[in-house]
Amino acid sequence: MELVRGGSLQDYLKKNAGKINDTERLNNMASSAACGLAYLHSRSCIHRDIAARNCLYDKNKNVKISDFGLSREGEKYKMTQTQRVPIKWIAPECLINFTFTRSSDVFSFGVLLWEIFSDAAEPFEGKKTTEIKNLILNGVRLEFPAATPLEIKEMVTQHLWSSRPEDRYTMSDVVQRLEQMTGVKQPTKKKDHHKSRNEPNDENVYRDSGARRKSRREEDKGQSIAKKKGGNSTSKYRSISHSTSTVNSTVQNGSPEKEL
Repeated sequence: MELVRGGSLQDYLKKNAGKINDTERLNNMASSAACGLAYLHSRSCIHRDIAARNCLYDKNKNVKISDFGLSREGEKYKMTQTQRVPIKWIAPECLINFTFTRSSDVFSFGVLLWEIFSDAAEPFEGKKTTEIKNLILNGVRLEFPAATPLEIKEMVTQHLWSSRPEDRYTMSDVVQRLEQMTGVKQPTKKKDHHKSRNEPNDENVYRDSGARRKSRREEDKGQSIAKKKGGNSTSKYRSISHSTSTVNSTVQNGSPEKEL
C-alpha cells in the first residue's frame, strides 16, 4: 500500500481555489483520475463512490483513486434497498433499479470532473435529498463554471451524463478523449477483456490509503433514496434529453453500508 502525501483532491481544490490553471486540471487531475478508474474497470472493479473527497493528490500532481468501502467486483452490483448511497454523485439508473455498473461509475466520474473545474464546490448545494433525486431522474444536470474548457463541458454533458447507460463513454473512451485534448499520453495500455477497448495498465494510478476524508460534509452522511415527491429544477442546472420519470421504488432507512 502506498502512502500518498498531499491529502485529498477535494482539500487541495478548496485550498487553492482560483489559483489552479486549466493545464493542471486537465493534464494532471482529470487525466490521471480517468486513468485510475479505467484501470479499476479493466480489473472488473466497480468503485461506486467516485468523488473528489475519495481521491488523493500526490506531490507529483497525480490523482490516486482511494476509499474502496463501497467497491464491488463483477459486471454489476445490485444493492439492497436499505443501503445508503452518495446521491449527489449517483447515476439515474441506480435510483430506479438499485444496480451499479461501470457505466454508473462513468456518470459519477462526470461529477468528479465538475468538482475539479468548480474548485470542489458541493453538487446541488442547498438542495434536499428528495429534490436532488428528482432533478437527476428528470434529466437536470449540474452547470459547469463558464471558464471550463468547452471540450470538457461537451464530453461530460453529452457522453458521461446521459440518462441511458449504454449511451455513455467507457472510461477507456474518456482516457482517449482526454489524451486528444491534452496531447499527453497516459501509461502503458492493455486490452480490456470486457469490451474491445484499451484500458490503462498501471497499478500506481490508484491506491487505497485507508484514510477517511476529514472534509466530508455533514449533510452527505446517511443520505438515502426515499419515496417522496421532489422539488422543481432551477435555472442553475442543465436539463439533459432522455429524461426519466420519477421512480416509485422505496428504500427504507437502515444501517449504512459505509458512512458517507
